[in-house]
Parts: sequence; C-alpha cells; structure tokens
Amino acid sequence: MSKWLAHAELVAAHIRAEVSYCLSTVPEATRIPVIVDRKLDIVNIVNQTAAKAAGASVVISWTGAKNPDPDSNQLRTGAEYAITCMTKPILKDETVTCDDLTEAVAEAIHGYQPPLATPSLRPRRLRVQDIGLVPNKFLLIYEITADIVRL
Repeated sequence: MSKWLAHAELVAAHIRAEVSYCLSTVPEATRIPVIVDRKLDIVNIVNQTAAKAAGASVVISWTGAKNPDPDSNQLRTGAEYAITCMTKPILKDETVTCDDLTEAVAEAIHGYQPPLATPSLRPRRLRVQDIGLVPNKFLLIYEITADIVRL
C-alpha cells in the first residue's frame, strides 16, 4: 500500500471515530460508511453501501502530492485529498442532511495530525482548503479539498 493510501486510511479511521454519524456504535442501518477510494469500482461500492445505510456515504480519494520546495535536493511531498460527502436528495427519515455531514467531516479533519504510521510520510496536520458543491442529477454531493504538507 502506498504511503498516501495508508494516510487516507488513517483519515478514514479518524472520521469513523469522530463524526457521530459514522461511529461504530451507531446501528449499521443508519451508520454512514467511510470508504477509501482505491481506484476500484468506487461507484458500485458507494451504491452498495449507501443502499444498506442511511442513504449517504463519505469517500476519501488521494488526488495527488505537491512538493512545497521543488528546488530542494530532498523530495518533500505532501498529499492532497478529496473527501466527498454524498447523500440521496431525499433521505430515509432525514437522519442527516448532506450539509450537516459535510460540516461534521470538515470540522473533524481540519487540524487532524495523524500518527506516524509510515516513517517516510512525516505528516504535520491536515488542512481543509475548500468545500464545494458538485453538480449531479441524482445525488447531493459536497467535496472537501484537504491537504497535508510534509516539512
């Protein structure tokens, strides 16, 4: 597993532990799953989990890495992630709105400093850069852009 996906798994575990809608203590029928995109058939995986759960899901995708100092002799890449919060436009029993889910996830990850699972990663803290609405005819989708700079 790449260091970037290993870090995405740590972020997913943090969301599962901190966001009330995603806690393992919430009954499975209403728990919102947190999925790490491993470039598999993510659409099918999201559809399966959303059908079982409250009609919502959170997907973490690694979108790239930037080198804050490309002129340095040492490569010091960080990581960029897209954390996508998706709900059906009308949820069963309106357990959580996409707005509430997105806000809770953004608050949980901003400033999160993961443990050093991979010594070469040397993460500092995750920073939420922006949150935006993703146009879609069938789902309500917000995307949180977050990065971590390795210094």
